[in-house]
Amino acid sequence: MKIVYRVLGILGLIGGIISFIFIIILNIPSDEKAIFIIADIIAVLSCGIYFSVASLLEKNSKMESKIDDMERFLLSKNEYLEFISKNEMEKDAFVISNATENKESDENKSKEELLLEKAVLLLKNKKYSEGYKVLIDISNDDNPKAYIYLGYCYLLGYSSIVDKKLAFEYFEKAANLGIPDGKFLMGIAYLNGDGVEKNKNKGRELVIKAAKEGSKKAKKFYETHRL
Repeated sequence: MKIVYRVLGILGLIGGIISFIFIIILNIPSDEKAIFIIADIIAVLSCGIYFSVASLLEKNSKMESKIDDMERFLLSKNEYLEFISKNEMEKDAFVISNATENKESDENKSKEELLLEKAVLLLKNKKYSEGYKVLIDISNDDNPKAYIYLGYCYLLGYSSIVDKKLAFEYFEKAANLGIPDGKFLMGIAYLNGDGVEKNKNKGRELVIKAAKEGSKKAKKFYETHRL
């Protein structure tokens, strides 16, 4: 795509040069000359815009490449699940923190949703035992998102211990309740042997299923690492 924008930028530059030549060489009436000048300005501006877009796309591509390299490194060190857990919790905490300014939005949320947000913010603020207890309370009602977060807690030691086997069990519970990300996390666990016996075929199968069921993380992971 960036090549297309570069080509469009070059065409805009050529158009600007041609328009400028017409203005200088041809004996154009003053009322028509204004049209050529405007066309020249537009061509030059479009040239700059297209080159800027191409540059942004290139930077984005390099950034994605660095992220992919980091993911491969974490996979090789069997630390990818921990990375996902911490990253997802931080993203959710950021979204919740910004949303709390709008008190009206809380009126449309269930008690479980509000408790889940409370738990996420407690974990973000390093009040691990409090956040963990809230999640346990929510999970008693078979809340799939609470199961996902409890899995994160056992992976990162926020439950006071690191227990990858328990983390896997919670991801499995979420998956059984129809959460695609639960299957994705199970798939990664199988690929790495985190809390479960290593089984690359089963891991691959679960990641693909999760991607087909709508997990964006699973889809990106599958496309990036070409399982």
